[in-house]
Amino acid sequence: MAVIGIPDRSDYGDMSKLQIGALLDLVRQQHIARRAGEHEDFRVGNKDAGGLHSWAIRKGMPEPGQKHLAVHQPIHAPEYAAFSGVIPEGYGAGSVSTKDLGKVLLTDVQPGKISMVVAHKKQPQYLSLIRNDGSRNWLMVNTTPTDAEKFKGGVEKPHYKSRNWPDVEHHLEDYVAQPKADGASQVFRLGPKGVEAFSYRTGKDGRPLIHTERVFGGQRVAVPKELVGTILRGELMGFRGQEKVARLYKSAYVIPPQELGGLLNSSIAKSIIDQKDRDIQLKAMLYDIVGFKGTPQERHQRLAQIVEALKSDRFFLPEQAETPDDITNLQQRIASGEHPLTSEGIMLYPKEGGDPVKVKNTDEHDVIIQSLFPGKNKYHGSHSGGFAYSNEPGGPVVGEVGSGLSDETRAAMHARPEDFIGRTARVRAAKRMPSGALHSPVFLALHEDITQQ
Repeated sequence: MAVIGIPDRSDYGDMSKLQIGALLDLVRQQHIARRAGEHEDFRVGNKDAGGLHSWAIRKGMPEPGQKHLAVHQPIHAPEYAAFSGVIPEGYGAGSVSTKDLGKVLLTDVQPGKISMVVAHKKQPQYLSLIRNDGSRNWLMVNTTPTDAEKFKGGVEKPHYKSRNWPDVEHHLEDYVAQPKADGASQVFRLGPKGVEAFSYRTGKDGRPLIHTERVFGGQRVAVPKELVGTILRGELMGFRGQEKVARLYKSAYVIPPQELGGLLNSSIAKSIIDQKDRDIQLKAMLYDIVGFKGTPQERHQRLAQIVEALKSDRFFLPEQAETPDDITNLQQRIASGEHPLTSEGIMLYPKEGGDPVKVKNTDEHDVIIQSLFPGKNKYHGSHSGGFAYSNEPGGPVVGEVGSGLSDETRAAMHARPEDFIGRTARVRAAKRMPSGALHSPVFLALHEDITQQ
């Protein structure tokens, strides 16, 4: 007689069917077994993986920094993920209840080791299952980082001076210029296990905001030994359509910052699925090397060498204009909307060293979201109508923004207001009035590199 959920008690699953980058089903079940006692059953897999690969963990899934014994169990049928109830007799007899259903992303698969990310929640968990002694005994290790400052290693967001074009156009011989992309500022650490991507921003719980899996999926970008320890700054952008991989400066379509923010603020699983469904690829325009000493030209050349060594189509360099005529031409193409990557402006880097200068074409303002107001008509009860804002953290509310918000953003605001209140928003407006309010403000995006206030 077949045991519930187990086609063959001698079959522990074919690990070769577990592929790096696969997004698999996760089920965690609380099992009060008459023979084995109370424990958690941890299962990952699907039909393509041969079923649900299973481990019994008496102490349950470990917290960050902990490791628990995980005893390998026979593989279960995919349909068993939906089971909840009583097993009346035989193997596993007892009650079974569901603790969690979701997704994991496989990031490493080796003989005797499986690494994964719990990918369906706001805060992912990084887990490894390691075979302990060649028997059915494995260890589940939770390696989730919890200290953002330690994880970021002291890397801080750079601060730029802002200027208008008339203020700088007569001094262009002192600078080199690059396009100012309208993406999300990101840090890339080149480590021995691959490239990690993370935000300058820190979560409300003090944890780092890691985007590695959202950017690369489960695939790791291999890092040559001589580059390990290098930290790069870049602007993360999303490219849609068949031209997203090649010929960036000719016909690439860049997704708007609101859509990019949605991909970065959703769960890893949803982000990966949405990218696939919308034919989007995230790519990073690299512009700086943390700690690099040298001219802008030397830095650009070194970045080109690093991109070539990484051998990944997820990284590219901005064009660089080095003469006054070329800088003027770049600025004009961006201002007229003829540049394929941006209409935002340019970055000027002093040839003799010093702080970069940001030259923007739009009248943009940063405001702090203080509260949300409900939607009306078709948005009533399901979407937010917009937000009230102040001009500084803890300052008085001076106005409201209800334009420029996508339906996806409005829905997320309604469902998770705590993820928005206190955030810094980018808003375009014709002018700032004496009261401090903005005239006809239009929401552009959340700042992905400023920590929630």
